[in-house]
Amino acid sequence: YYNYRGLFYLNQEKYDLALADFEFILKLDPTYAWAINNIARIYNKQEKYDLAIEEYTKAIELSVDDPLSYSNRGLSYRDNLEDYDKAIIDFTSAIDLDKDNPVRYDYRADCYIAMEDYNSALVDLSKAIDLDPDEAKWYAYRSDIYEYIKDKEKQLDDINTALDLDKEYSYGYRLRGDVYLKEKDYDNAIDDYLQAINFDSLANYSKSHLADCYFELEKYSKALQVLNEAIAIDSTYLDFYYDRLKCYILLGDTLKAFEDAETLISMDSLSTTGYIFRGYLYRITNNNKKALNDLNHAVSLDTASSWAYNNRASYHMFIKEYELAELDYKKVTSISNTDPEPYFYLSRIYKLQEKYFKASIYLSKSIDKLIIGDGTISSEDLMDEIELVTLYVKRGQLYGLLEAPEEMCEDYKKACDLGDCEIFEKECK
Repeated sequence: YYNYRGLFYLNQEKYDLALADFEFILKLDPTYAWAINNIARIYNKQEKYDLAIEEYTKAIELSVDDPLSYSNRGLSYRDNLEDYDKAIIDFTSAIDLDKDNPVRYDYRADCYIAMEDYNSALVDLSKAIDLDPDEAKWYAYRSDIYEYIKDKEKQLDDINTALDLDKEYSYGYRLRGDVYLKEKDYDNAIDDYLQAINFDSLANYSKSHLADCYFELEKYSKALQVLNEAIAIDSTYLDFYYDRLKCYILLGDTLKAFEDAETLISMDSLSTTGYIFRGYLYRITNNNKKALNDLNHAVSLDTASSWAYNNRASYHMFIKEYELAELDYKKVTSISNTDPEPYFYLSRIYKLQEKYFKASIYLSKSIDKLIIGDGTISSEDLMDEIELVTLYVKRGQLYGLLEAPEEMCEDYKKACDLGDCEIFEKECK
């Protein structure tokens, strides 16, 4: 009776009452490991993680052959303390006692993933599949590892196997949608995200990425509709408001965009995001003083935020304060020298100052970083991206101003290879 009542109280988050019941059980039988495990669960819920570990250890000492106690302590080490080495030791002990349980191999695989030991994680999840080959989720989880090691073929094979085993597996459709989204295959991504949502109407991650697809296809009204649905399910997730704000801007509804910026600020006053976008909105509505106040505040909130400096630099560029823009863009490069965007805009500044050689050097840096990295370059309105082909054209133009025709035509040819041949045909043939 006390055990069942204690579990009821625990599930109702009435932890003091639950603890009283389990402690009463231990007065009657101090060796009842199940009650000790449940006391540990209560401490975990109360974020008293060290006490939880102590209780799990007591349970193990009372029943050294029980794999569940090792698993429970391992989960506490993994999820609450992020002590993956100790978690692995406990999961290994549980596996030694119960070698045919695929769940414990999955638990240990998660530790290896956190430690970036992907080969060991693959071994464990492959073992889970061997033990339970008809369970879709093991294939889905292994596909995540193939993504980490950039083996797209095996990643897709596992996702497709998961969906063959369970045609209503929302997570599987989401994973495949993510693959398509990464490849910019938005139509197939949309189909998969819609399937994911169809089988799980609360799948807000899929809704967020579905909105991303519509956004990339410039279907802003559809993106807005999806984001409204997501916010109705979870009104606490900041990224939904951030994405919806961008949709409102592109749909020309600055009033609604301001409302979402205010929401972002009210939900997290220490985050730069709301201030940066409200500053942008003030800028495009010609309220420069308020724009600068917000951007200055964003910088003060996080002096290591390259994004905050980048956006303040963009403001200075907009009002033609090039020296101040130069200072902010150089600050960005000192924080993160892998981002191509500040080098691009520094090149623009130097071109405006007719420092063409210096402009070409910084534009070359921008091109190099765009080629080797995952960074992007936002246009001045923050809503679009500047592509590599455009950079080659712009550097070719700089070489023209420097009277370097060979280098100019070499860049125009690179632009042509990427699909823009107009200037190459005009200037170099």
